[in-house]
Amino acid sequence: MKTKVQLHVAMAIAIALVLFSGCASAPKGLTQSEAVQLAETFIIENGYTDLPATTGKLVPESLQFEWDNKDAVVQDRHDMLERKAVDSGGGKDTGWSVVFRYAHNPDKNRGRVVTLNSDGSNIRIQHQDVIWGR
Repeated sequence: MKTKVQLHVAMAIAIALVLFSGCASAPKGLTQSEAVQLAETFIIENGYTDLPATTGKLVPESLQFEWDNKDAVVQDRHDMLERKAVDSGGGKDTGWSVVFRYAHNPDKNRGRVVTLNSDGSNIRIQHQDVIWGR
């Protein structure tokens, strides 16, 4: 009798797992406009624009050596980039790159790139400048 109950419990668990896995879907990739909006929010929160940084959400750059003094990091970043993206590319299969122009640079074709996975994860700003439109 006990083994029969155990078998029924095991079957119920297996059926529940099959039904549950059928309801779960793969992560949705972001559209281009969603990726741009996420990148624009990221650079604001990380202090790259003329707006105040959200210090609890700071993300180090790939070559960020001085990270202990967050105030100095925010000061160095402040008002570096324009708030709105000027270009973007990629896709739901490859991830996104979103370009921001330097705020106070006479060379209007120079800026930085925010990259993110197609689902919006692993968002970061690249340390190298990007030049476009030449």
